[in-house]
Amino acid sequence: RDNINVRAALFPGALDALGAIAVAVGWVLVLTTRQTWIDPALSLLVAAAIAVGVLQVMREAADVLMESAPAHASVASVRASLSALEGVVDVHDLHVWTIGPGVHALAAHVLLADARISEASQILRRIDARMRREFSIGHVTVQFECERCSDDERIVCTQVPPAEG
Repeated sequence: RDNINVRAALFPGALDALGAIAVAVGWVLVLTTRQTWIDPALSLLVAAAIAVGVLQVMREAADVLMESAPAHASVASVRASLSALEGVVDVHDLHVWTIGPGVHALAAHVLLADARISEASQILRRIDARMRREFSIGHVTVQFECERCSDDERIVCTQVPPAEG
């Protein structure tokens, strides 16, 4: 059901079955009621089903090809969810897109309060878990930043040096 390739491959067969059922039902109804309009009406219903199915497959394929943000994970709601995590100061340069049917990705710069790398790792695990749980985003890439980092040291933030002695 979730794989667009499988659905697109099975679609013609399902439509053939629908068409055959419509022909059989139409034949019985026309014979018993003598209402000839039933046959073209059923043909229009089958044509409508074909049009709806084709448009759905095309829309999903276009979302993948255009790397659209998934409808269930708006950038604003993802940003709000990330910003609500403890230790996160700001989220910017946020991108959410569709890689394939049901496969979504996220990349973001996350500004943290100055913290140890181990604390940043815990925040990363919470970000990953929240994105999977709330938005079904399975591919999460985060670049951490902190206020004390210079422009060329954005990935590794300050770390408390071990005590001498």
